[in-house]
Amino acid sequence: MRIFFLCDEYPPAPHGGLGSFTQTLAEALVGNGHEVRVIGFFVGDNRREERRNGVQILHLPRRQSRFWSIWQQRLILALELNRLPPPDVLEGPELSLAFLPKQPATTYILRMHGGHAFFSHEQGQKAHPGRAWFEQMSFANADSLCAVSQYVAESTRALLRFPQPVTILPNPVNTNLFAPRGEAEKPGLILFSGTLCRKKGVEELLRAWPLVRSRAPQAHLLLVGRDQVSPRSGIPFSQELRRRLNPACFEGVIFGGRQPHERLPRLMSRASLCVIPSLSESFGISVIEAMSAAKAAAVSDIPPFREIVDEGQTGLFFDPHDPRAVAETLLQALLNPALRQRLGKQARRAALQTYSISALTPKNVDFYQTCRKV
Repeated sequence: MRIFFLCDEYPPAPHGGLGSFTQTLAEALVGNGHEVRVIGFFVGDNRREERRNGVQILHLPRRQSRFWSIWQQRLILALELNRLPPPDVLEGPELSLAFLPKQPATTYILRMHGGHAFFSHEQGQKAHPGRAWFEQMSFANADSLCAVSQYVAESTRALLRFPQPVTILPNPVNTNLFAPRGEAEKPGLILFSGTLCRKKGVEELLRAWPLVRSRAPQAHLLLVGRDQVSPRSGIPFSQELRRRLNPACFEGVIFGGRQPHERLPRLMSRASLCVIPSLSESFGISVIEAMSAAKAAAVSDIPPFREIVDEGQTGLFFDPHDPRAVAETLLQALLNPALRQRLGKQARRAALQTYSISALTPKNVDFYQTCRKV
């Protein structure tokens, strides 16, 4: 098959879970003999093409201009798609398919990773009318729907009331990249990997941190990821936290900044424990990566994570809004090496069985074949 992905954050460009997912699945599909192209708008002024690990990548310019609009992007994307050989499948996230002219032989697939309506509702905010309408138009233009979790599918359906059925296809993880490495752990090191922002629960984690240090003075917390700049204050989230929180919340805390995705497995191998304190997620790729790396993980007790983690078997849950619960869970694992080892081994086994590329690539191909126009 010829498969096109719409993605504006394909690595090595700045990316989050969507970019990691697209790269992982795209390269796996190429390895299975399919022709794969990724098309995205990246910051810059030049159109360019490249091939990376068999994936053809088309970089379209995303100009930082007050006169630049999403309608211009739609027009440029439509022209590029008209120029290229028509794909069998064109896939993109929630907002990506709006107002794209339909090609008769192409199946348009929308994969729910958590869109504007979903995260606005999750954070108790009112959706922007324009973006919400654009998202509805994208759903209306889709031939088939899939979602990374049952939770994001059900929540989005309740918000947008679309009629199509939804196939659940969890994000795959590269279990060869995220694998045990045999490196010695740095005693007491806890790793957080993700964007430093409100919904990732970083503030809640730091509020609990003095309770952890009071019983484990050797504990250190390494925070790696993009430091999101607040649109209101114009300053990085970490600086906002330093203004709001007690200095004790930062003792033994290291802000490691953004790291290449390929470096995360090594950081995980050095950590005693991974923590994912998210307040809101659509799936939880950081959880899967920790599991695949055979690391014990302490995670928020939120619906998407309950679809992934078996409490006490492949990870530990905590209430992210309760500092004592956060601290107790971290200490439970941090002070018990045997528990961490058992959780890590069982997590690795579960990741291989359920979330590996070899387990999920055939399911994605079957889904494409089922949806494909003949």
